[in-house]
Amino acid sequence: MDFLSEIEQALSKIQQNPSLGAVYKSTGLRRYVVQRFPFLIFYAEFGEFIWIVAIAHGKRKPSYWSTRQLD
Repeated sequence: MDFLSEIEQALSKIQQNPSLGAVYKSTGLRRYVVQRFPFLIFYAEFGEFIWIVAIAHGKRKPSYWSTRQLD
């Protein structure tokens, strides 16, 4: 399975069970660890939809996305 397929599979799992990811610090976001690649998916649940905030490499600048406006 390649990277894109792995990300799509992870997003499908998140869509089926939004509480699957662990709560990330005190941000109100959740973090899901991609299985075969060192990437993390950060997302938020908003009622009927899930907002993907970032798909970030877990080792290279892991918090680069945290300065984004979450409004």
